[in-house]
Amino acid sequence: MRWQVQNSFWQGVPWECALHLHVPNHARRTDVCVLEITGGPPNGVDLARAGLMASSIGVPVAVLFDIPNQPLWEMREDDLIAHTFRMRLETGDPSWPLLFPMVDAAHGAMDLLEHQGFESFVVTGASKRGWTAWLTGITAAQRTCGLAPRVFDNLDMMRQMPAQLEAWGTYSPKIDDYTRRELQETVSTEEGRQLVRDVDPYFGLSRVQCPVMLFHGSNDAYWTVDAARHYWDTIPGQPRVLTYPNEDHGVGDRAWDIPGLTGFLDGVTGGFELPSFDAGMDGQWRSSQPAQVQCWRAEGPNNWFADSTWTVVDQQSGTSGAFEYRPGSDPVAYLLVAQFERCLLGSIPCVIRPA
Repeated sequence: MRWQVQNSFWQGVPWECALHLHVPNHARRTDVCVLEITGGPPNGVDLARAGLMASSIGVPVAVLFDIPNQPLWEMREDDLIAHTFRMRLETGDPSWPLLFPMVDAAHGAMDLLEHQGFESFVVTGASKRGWTAWLTGITAAQRTCGLAPRVFDNLDMMRQMPAQLEAWGTYSPKIDDYTRRELQETVSTEEGRQLVRDVDPYFGLSRVQCPVMLFHGSNDAYWTVDAARHYWDTIPGQPRVLTYPNEDHGVGDRAWDIPGLTGFLDGVTGGFELPSFDAGMDGQWRSSQPAQVQCWRAEGPNNWFADSTWTVVDQQSGTSGAFEYRPGSDPVAYLLVAQFERCLLGSIPCVIRPA
């Protein structure tokens, strides 16, 4: 089934998105739907992936395209988002941030799907769509039963930006669209701080009422390798994470999402009991079910891990254990990946710097 989600106009621009719904044969749930938020127009790759996901978990999957509508004013993606942030500051118009119509479109998709009989949603998306998924899960908490943001590791932006300067002495080149507009410096003003409060999911985490699982790439150059440590303990409940070794910002499109993302979607919609996996920064771990756990290690000269090669240095099995995290001559990072019968879970990378 296909629909057009219309949000009328935003900043004088007509805003329209395509919504496709895949209902698998012999669906085990017809009251819950996975809502995948993605960019660009409908295409065969995203539609085929959604169909495979729906068949794998036995739950309908809806794909919301055109998030955001672009190009606008000859800009796309981060360039476009950063432009709207700057316009928010310069005009004082609080409706300018592009994330708002992106989230409104997700709400509109939920409204349409509710008319089809769905009562709750597992919301997911990658990169800017992961950002949108976070904000959608927060602002539509009552109808969100699972949240799986992918490759957006930038919550608590007021701490993330200084952390980048501390690690590298400069901001990531991947966020230059924001840096060249001097947006980081605006947090010294009340207008800048309000903008951050409006668009940073960190400030809405207390409203999250559902299971959360994050998906990151270990070599994602947008943020520091251990960026999640700045907000991990603030996520309500028992959050889960999977950091894919040797993967960059494109991890959201990996074919082996089936044991990762699809495993979480299957579990959170009742296909099986999701295990828990707790991993400390000291190498100790424990899980609620037996798991095979790999310990991965990488070196990061100058604290830069985007070009690093991660290798397995140890492996354990059971429901608890401890790996030895050893320092090196350069900063080193460790992360864990736990293989369960029907899913993968993992840890936030832990960085150890020379004494």
